[in-house]
Amino acid sequence: MTKYQIAFFDIDGTLIDSSNHKVNMNDGIPESTKDAIHKIRQAGIIPVIASGRHKEAVLDLASILGIDSMITSNGQEITLNGKSIYQNWIEQDVVEEIYTSFNQRGIDVFYDTVHGIFSSADRKNLLDRGVGIRFLKPGEYPSKVLQILVDSADVEGISSWLTELKVVKSTPRTLDILPHGISKASGIQQLLNILDLPVESSLAFGDEQNDLEMFDAVGTAVAMGNAIDQLKEKADFVTREVWRDGIYYACQQLNLFLED
Repeated sequence: MTKYQIAFFDIDGTLIDSSNHKVNMNDGIPESTKDAIHKIRQAGIIPVIASGRHKEAVLDLASILGIDSMITSNGQEITLNGKSIYQNWIEQDVVEEIYTSFNQRGIDVFYDTVHGIFSSADRKNLLDRGVGIRFLKPGEYPSKVLQILVDSADVEGISSWLTELKVVKSTPRTLDILPHGISKASGIQQLLNILDLPVESSLAFGDEQNDLEMFDAVGTAVAMGNAIDQLKEKADFVTREVWRDGIYYACQQLNLFLED
């Protein structure tokens, strides 16, 4: 019988093959991944999505995989058994200050909020976030902001002037901006405490920079074969690429399935 009781899964590049951005997110789930999630549930392991995405953008994917617990917006919201049990918002005065700074620099951003995703951009060809985008009116500020999303790979450039919050890379061409001390890891720690589960009973699967802290919060860290080198170096186990049945292969090698 496996020693593991809970497993946390990143989405982009982990549960789904996000290399083809023209493919609908849910169509990027390998069949072997669906099978693996089903089998770990049979083994008594709780699967949890741990993502930088907004909760509403994750619901269809979670439903397809039979997952009803999620850590979303990089730890800013936690859903357990289909019910939101935790939300943390960026202070409104910080949001308004940063809103002005981005506008002055001509940088288009998204605001991931409790009410949905908003943008102050005046163009419609922004990256798809998996949920409908609402556009702010001139002078209108977003409220109850969980995190800020930027279509850029320039972590150092934006971090150089945006010091009130931390900037992390979530995909090769997008950045997530959120409070210091908040991450998928902080969400995992809270959920483990709520469920009274030891760290040693947990696993995490990831591929990108915003999974680094998550790897420190679990007993066993699994990097996808397509993960960044920094994450592979930190991992306890490196599996195959997501499109080469990476999740299923890792579950097999770590003996997460019940014996036939």
